[in-house]
Amino acid sequence: VVQQLRRRGLAQLFLSGGEPLQRFDVLLDLVASVGSDVDVWVLSSGRGLTREKAQRLAESGLTGVSLSLDHWDAATHDAFRGRPRSFDAVTTAAAEVRNAGLVLALSLCPVRSFVSPDNLKRYANLACSLGASFIQILEPKAVGHYAGQDVALDAARQEELERFVNWLNSAPEARKLPVASYLDA
Repeated sequence: VVQQLRRRGLAQLFLSGGEPLQRFDVLLDLVASVGSDVDVWVLSSGRGLTREKAQRLAESGLTGVSLSLDHWDAATHDAFRGRPRSFDAVTTAAAEVRNAGLVLALSLCPVRSFVSPDNLKRYANLACSLGASFIQILEPKAVGHYAGQDVALDAARQEELERFVNWLNSAPEARKLPVASYLDA
């Protein structure tokens, strides 16, 4: 797969699916085998990312970790994840990622009720306090946790997300906050 990426001129590899940290030794071997010409990212819930693991990932050549954070409010995030202390796992993992010298990103898949200027700004402020370099906003699809649900964002919420990303990436008052990416479907 890595050779195909190189032939196509692609320089990033994202490792996800379930929780990559569950097979840590395999993850380390895979990251180490890629080489320095490809940016390798792990997409994770953060659960189980200790200081030692973050350091070993950095030493193996990992570029960064994108942590899934569903809400700026701990209780709401935990309820969505169905696991107590999931929010704490993200905040702990974020600190370990930064301590290891890895790039930190947050991944947000906002539900309809989340998309408001207040929630988005609170999320950006939390991302800043965690030391995230950027926020990747993913539009919800009726798969995985959302299987069988009507989760598509309407045009008004898509526009709200676009306004937020434009503000975050260009407004002088947002300079200290992480940048964001959002590609609507």
